[in-house]
Amino acid sequence: MRNLIILCLLLSLLMTSCESKDAFKLEHESRTPKVVVLPHIELLTGVLSIANDQDHRGPNEDGNYYYRELCDFLEDYSDYDVFETSQELSSMGFAYDAPYAFMLHYESIDHLISKIQYSDYVVSRSQDENLLRQFAFDLYELAEDSNFYNEFYMKHIEYYDSLVSNMNENTDWAETTDFISKVYGKTESELKTVLAPAAFTFGGYGIHISNSEKEIFYNLLRSDGASNKDVVYHMDYIPAIAVHEWSHSYVDPIVIQILKDLIDEGKINKLEEFYEPLYEEMKKQAYGSIDRFLSEQIIRGITLNYIEQYMTEEDFQNELNRQESLGFYLTEYTYKVVKEYMESDDDKSYTVLIDELVEGYLDYSH
Repeated sequence: MRNLIILCLLLSLLMTSCESKDAFKLEHESRTPKVVVLPHIELLTGVLSIANDQDHRGPNEDGNYYYRELCDFLEDYSDYDVFETSQELSSMGFAYDAPYAFMLHYESIDHLISKIQYSDYVVSRSQDENLLRQFAFDLYELAEDSNFYNEFYMKHIEYYDSLVSNMNENTDWAETTDFISKVYGKTESELKTVLAPAAFTFGGYGIHISNSEKEIFYNLLRSDGASNKDVVYHMDYIPAIAVHEWSHSYVDPIVIQILKDLIDEGKINKLEEFYEPLYEEMKKQAYGSIDRFLSEQIIRGITLNYIEQYMTEEDFQNELNRQESLGFYLTEYTYKVVKEYMESDDDKSYTVLIDELVEGYLDYSH
């Protein structure tokens, strides 16, 4: 077990894209996050649905109307190479957020034939960069031959507009961006929410895309797989999900750097003792490396502060109980430390907060 934990940690640290603790210092103009439905994300979701990713993330039964229409459209091309490539990548563990992080490196369907540089995180999840490039080409070929943009996406454009309008009308984005500013000291200009109405289960993925021109913090929202009729997003929970997913772009790189420092300082034994009792349970939830667990634990405590401020006491208590039942036993402790940080007049950055949280975790008796 000891060697397995260390191997998972070292692989994650070596392969995951990381920034320094001074990352994200540039101030950006605060603006309302943009909500979109993207054609290349819908294409990807359809391929994953027909291939194999949806075997474990699919709808409870037949899926919503839109999901069925998307699958029906692409079924006519089920002999295309893209589905086999998707299955091969999935067998390597390229699932959950990884395919979407890959796809958001591209700006459009036409961009899929461009040779771009993938993040270390996406490459590490696929284990084969050449296969990723083949996947991009195969997706492009499918889109071209099926005329996906015109024959499917544009024919649903009014429906997409209604989903976006409904999301904006029922979500107070100012609350979410104000909270992000309070925690992290700023609001990024490129905060985006991508709706993926045929992806399940209800929840989100936090994805950070950075290049020489811009940084975009994505909140990709999956819909409720229990609906067999309309696409369902539970609006009461959207702001908290957005806070959680955008937080990954702030917290993840800092956690990675902290763990590298702990290894360099020879504190690996303490790290093992902390994580070993959690490993098996966290692995079941796709948090089978120490950096993933730490990021999730920190962000869940941060999100609990949002729920306390903007939702009901019942919501707060239910969420705290839920997190602890999932094995995130440090959620209440994290919530209290974050709350103290937010209420303090000290000029302390969130990087220091995360440092203190990780140090506190290592001293906390499991």
